[in-house]
Formats: sequence, structure tokens, C-alpha cells
Amino acid sequence: MSPNIRIPILVAAAAVCWLLAAPQAMAQGTSVLHSVAETYEISKFHYNAPQFDGWRQIDSGDALLLVYAEQVDDVAIRTRCSVVMRAYEIEDPREVKDAEWLAQISRIQQLETRAEHVVSDTPVERVSADSGLYRFKIVSKEDSTPDGRHELFYVVLAPDKSEYVVVHFVSEESGFDGELYFQQFYGSLASLEFAGPKASEETESEPAGE
Repeated sequence: MSPNIRIPILVAAAAVCWLLAAPQAMAQGTSVLHSVAETYEISKFHYNAPQFDGWRQIDSGDALLLVYAEQVDDVAIRTRCSVVMRAYEIEDPREVKDAEWLAQISRIQQLETRAEHVVSDTPVERVSADSGLYRFKIVSKEDSTPDGRHELFYVVLAPDKSEYVVVHFVSEESGFDGELYFQQFYGSLASLEFAGPKASEETESEPAGE
């Protein structure tokens, strides 16, 4: 297995670990929440984010970071889930079999990272028969998360195998999958699709006019 594939998938986990500290950061005024745009370009993929109250975006370089947060009172903010999406370039497409294979690698890595903290996990499965998304779930528990950390990973591969996108959903609520915010997030995944080269790349590849 190529190290060029192993390293990026682990980066997604690090980004969401930061997001789990978002409530404290927001309360201290150190994190800025933005309204969610209708459409995002995640490298060569397009994604339509949930357009509902409670969803906000946090600036984070080349990753798309979303949170679903509720205002408890004048000071406190309750973050119920976090989502990170990031695209990773594949240097040699010949090393990659398919999206399911990538998801299997990601699952092994994430389980190794959490080690003894893992309470349960699921095998990799395809989201639906007509979807290119593959997913798996990991539940882990530490002293800081007595109710468990519930994580869903989704992996989608570009048709030309030039890159892949990892979507990482995190909630500390055991019944998250029955909540409206999860249904909104899950419904939005249907919009995540490969749109080809970026417009800037297409422009650069076009021959100069006479």
C-alpha cells in the first residue's frame, strides 16, 4: 500500500478532532461561524450543503468544515455534529483499485488510530446501488466522551481516479441518526458529485487564440 494514500486519509480525522473543541472556541470568540453557501467546490467535486437553520461553516483552508449548532442562551452554544470534507490528489491512479478499496484502507487506519477506545464498528458498505459513496461507522469512548463518539466516514473516488473525497461526520449523541440534522446532512450527500477539472485548469489547458 502506498504511503501517498495512507497519510491523507488520516488528516481528515485530525481536522474533526479540532472541530470537537468548537463549542469552547466559539464561546471564547476564537472561531468565526459563517452562513452556509448553497454550493461548494471541493477540488473537482461539487457539493450542495444543507440549507437549514443551525448549519454553519468554519474557515479551514482547503477543507470544508460544517457544524450544526444551537444557541442555548446568550453565551452558550451547543454543537450537535461536525462535518469535514476534503479532496486528496492521487499521484498514481494505477495504485488505486476503487472507492470501496479506499474505504477499506481508511477503516483499517481509523481503527488502528483509536485502538482500545473502539466500542463498535461496521464493515464498509455502499450507500446505495446507484451511489459511488462507500461508508463505515466507528463508535469510540474516552474519558472526555462518556456517551461515545459516533463517527461516519464516506469515501468517493473520481471516475478518472485523479482524486478522492473523504467525508467525516462526528456526533457525541448516540441517537444522532434519528435527528433532523442528520437527515439533512445525509440528504445533502446525494449532491456530492464529480464535475471534472476546475474551471481554472480548463482555461490553462486551452490553446491560446490566434
